[in-house]
Amino acid sequence: MLEQWGFSEEVYLPIHYQYDPHSAGKFKELAGALQIANWGASVIGFNDGRDAWALEMNPDVFHIEETKLEQAVLEGRFRLEKALKSLEPCVN
Repeated sequence: MLEQWGFSEEVYLPIHYQYDPHSAGKFKELAGALQIANWGASVIGFNDGRDAWALEMNPDVFHIEETKLEQAVLEGRFRLEKALKSLEPCVN
């Protein structure tokens, strides 16, 4: 659909191949970035209907250990929640 609407390959190919970045050719790093973002969102419970276990990271695109990425995503969520709590008004 994005191709039919006139978007460039740089936009629609990474989206098309986000679950198979290695097949995205010269756009494999962009597709891989989408894959990592989607995987991270799944880890913290925000996904598009797929569970984190259904998203296989492609080590040929980015050399990131899934366990380290998962820890970083969870730590980021914890810090965000902590920051949001600090902004809540105090109740005395």
